[in-house]
Amino acid sequence: MSTESASTIASAAGLSLVTGTVLGLSIDTLSAGFFGGLVALSIMPGVPGIFARVISVAGSTITAAFMAPYVAALAHMMGMNESLELQAAAFIIGAGAQSLLPAVIAAMKRRIDQLGGRQSS
Repeated sequence: MSTESASTIASAAGLSLVTGTVLGLSIDTLSAGFFGGLVALSIMPGVPGIFARVISVAGSTITAAFMAPYVAALAHMMGMNESLELQAAAFIIGAGAQSLLPAVIAAMKRRIDQLGGRQSS
């Protein structure tokens, strides 16, 4: 592992786990989302710069921790431990957030433009 990779992981972990804990989010979902974000970062095309990588993983972690309870509740399967559902949902959201969030934001911008949200000068 290169020095830059190690510093990216350490910075992203510190930023996302501390921020999530301060916000009162579960350390289980934060951890699962963090590892999902790392998996996504490892398979994504090159993200330029350490700052962009740290923000990408931290964003995935926080998104996963906030959204995992909702997704786990929607996908509730009988006979499966609820904490496992929650951790699985957090991991999947963390892995998908880096590619899904930009698409959602772009779709929201298009919808706002369609509804007349863009002001002409």
